[in-house]
Amino acid sequence: MAGNHDVENTPTPQTIAAYTAQFGPDHYAFDAGNVRGIVLDSSLIAAPQQARDAFDEQERWLRAELARARADGVRHIVVFQHHPWFLLHPGEPDEYFNIPLARRTPYLKLLEESGVQYLFAGHYHRSLLARAGAMEMIITGPVGKPLGDAKSGLRIAIVDDAGITHRYYDFGDVPNHIAVTKGFQSGQGSQTASPTPVRP
Repeated sequence: MAGNHDVENTPTPQTIAAYTAQFGPDHYAFDAGNVRGIVLDSSLIAAPQQARDAFDEQERWLRAELARARADGVRHIVVFQHHPWFLLHPGEPDEYFNIPLARRTPYLKLLEESGVQYLFAGHYHRSLLARAGAMEMIITGPVGKPLGDAKSGLRIAIVDDAGITHRYYDFGDVPNHIAVTKGFQSGQGSQTASPTPVRP
C-alpha cells in the first residue's frame, strides 16, 4: 500500500500517478475467505491539500465499498493503511505519526458505523495496540529501521469466524509453527515454535 515515502508527505496528482503507474492502485478492496480487505492511501487523508480531487474520490469510493461489504454480509471488514488513525486513543492531539483529528474523527465514526473492527497500519516504526470503541488499532513494527527500543519483525494474524487474533514477533523470535488457542492476541495462550523459542 502507498505510504508517505511513496507518494510524499503531502501527495500531489503527480506523485500519486507515479505510484500507480509503477505499483497499481493506491486504494482498492479484496476478498480473502470471510474477510473484506479495504486498502486506503492514508497519505491523502493525512494531507489532502494538493490532491483534493483524489482525496474526495477515495472517500466516495470508501463509502461505497463499506456499503457493499455490509450488503454482502461480510463477516470481517478490515482496513489497511500506512498511517495509524491514532496511537493511544482516538482523541489524542495531532502529531507526525497519526491522522489529523479533523479528518480522523469523521472517518472513525464512518468505519465504526460500518462494522469495521480491525484497523491495520505501520508508519510508527514500532509495534503498538490501541482501541476506539469496538475497533482495534493495530500498528505493526517495521521490517527495517525500528525506532526507540523496537526491533524489526512481522505480525502474524489468524482469522476465523469469531474474529482476528494476531501477534507481533521480532525476527529473532518468529516461530516455524504456531498452535493457536484463545488468548493468542496479546501473547497469551498456547503456542509452540521450533526450533526458535517464542517469548511471551
